[in-house]
Amino acid sequence: MKKIFLILSLLLSVTFARGDIAQPDSYYYQFHLYYNNGALMADRDFEYIYDVIPGLYVQPEIQTAYPYIAEVISVKGVKLTEIKFDPGLTLVGKTAGKLVIALPYFANAKDVNIYDNQEKILISIPVGETSFCNDDKICDSDVGENYNNCLNDCTSSSLLAVTPSPSTMAAPETGKTSSLLSAILYILGGLVIAGGYFGWRWYQKRNFNNNIIQ
Repeated sequence: MKKIFLILSLLLSVTFARGDIAQPDSYYYQFHLYYNNGALMADRDFEYIYDVIPGLYVQPEIQTAYPYIAEVISVKGVKLTEIKFDPGLTLVGKTAGKLVIALPYFANAKDVNIYDNQEKILISIPVGETSFCNDDKICDSDVGENYNNCLNDCTSSSLLAVTPSPSTMAAPETGKTSSLLSAILYILGGLVIAGGYFGWRWYQKRNFNNNIIQ
């Protein structure tokens, strides 16, 4: 539930480059972590281990000869990107400290893996709850996939093969047309009744005036 509104906004605005790696240009992940004696875990000061932040991702500068590595893995197990980053001055000479990591957002991501400078995995973070592209080569409009935000599924060829779901077929439009027609008929019926009533009143008044003159 915590990510529903966010996913809806992503469906409207995230765009990707062509190819297997769908590089976004308007959102990025921000992970809130805590390093403790070689272990990496969620920072308890935050309700969630990560957020998706609107804005352009900027790759950080590396100021160490032994950077850590973070990789984003797709729902099909494909490495979407690998980012080297500096664990930060807060960890230099310390055995514990907070660690904030930013990574580019991918709509077809499943996990984010983070390794230390010895390439030992420290933590694997599921991120599928904020992804909506499943890389099944089917352009599923029901979940918001389209040619702009899910290119792996919505290629030009897949668009030709897409069959509209019942919820998006002509039935709702027929309902709208029927409602509009009913409204027009009600209006016309009301005008006929009103016209008949005022015509009858005019006729009664005319007869009344004729009787007075006679």
